[in-house]
Amino acid sequence: MKGKGLLVEKLAGRVVRMIRQPGPWALVLVVTGIAAMVGGMQMSTAIAAGESRVEALLSRMTVEEKVGQMVMAGFPGKLPEAEVRILIEQWH
Repeated sequence: MKGKGLLVEKLAGRVVRMIRQPGPWALVLVVTGIAAMVGGMQMSTAIAAGESRVEALLSRMTVEEKVGQMVMAGFPGKLPEAEVRILIEQWH
């Protein structure tokens, strides 16, 4: 455990020295931080726009259409047999 504590102390010392004597790394750090914040804001805006679009679509759908979006039906083979075609036509 002493080794880990010494390593943490050394790293903390380096960080403190870097903060006290800023160099070119400081600009890189600031630019990276700003880019991350802007990227996060753009993502939040995109998510909000997507959520608004989803809400608008859902508000225009009937209950039957909403249920239809949640149901995934399948049938064996490449083409549906008569019974399956009837079900599709009835419940489309």
